[in-house]
Amino acid sequence: LEAMGVAMTPSAMPAAVPVARLALVNVAVKPKNPVQGSAPESYLSAGSGVIVSPKGYVVTALHQIQNFKEIMVQVQTPQGVRPYSAKIVKVAPEHNLVLLKLISQDTFAYLPIAPRGTLRIGDPVEALGDPTGQQAVRQRGTVARKAVNQPVSVGKVQLTHLIATDAINHWSQS
Repeated sequence: LEAMGVAMTPSAMPAAVPVARLALVNVAVKPKNPVQGSAPESYLSAGSGVIVSPKGYVVTALHQIQNFKEIMVQVQTPQGVRPYSAKIVKVAPEHNLVLLKLISQDTFAYLPIAPRGTLRIGDPVEALGDPTGQQAVRQRGTVARKAVNQPVSVGKVQLTHLIATDAINHWSQS
């Protein structure tokens, strides 16, 4: 996410963890052509995202929402999980990122976008995921390397300039 300027400074991390859970979302999609035998109006959990603005802007991985008919984002609120329809605002295929906007006038808990380049090697990081919309997965680690230039393939896209960390070890942290 650093390519889009998303990072948390180490000093802000401990205080941000409860807010991080409220900003962490589950992204679900409705297939254009439902699998035979499934309910035509069913949403499938696609992965996780994070709210980056109180107005309901969400950053998530592009591969999670490509080629689907509708996007629904499940937000953890103090009153429980609440679903919101979402629309695509901006796509950055070279970084496998998409910016979504929740279709709502509500105000949301969020993690602010930090200035680019604020992470340093050895900084603590936390990877959060929400595979079901009700149970967060959390891993702690450190930044191992910055600007990993060896491409990583995601579908037909070759990603570079990644940050290597030992915090991610679960599919839902995509």
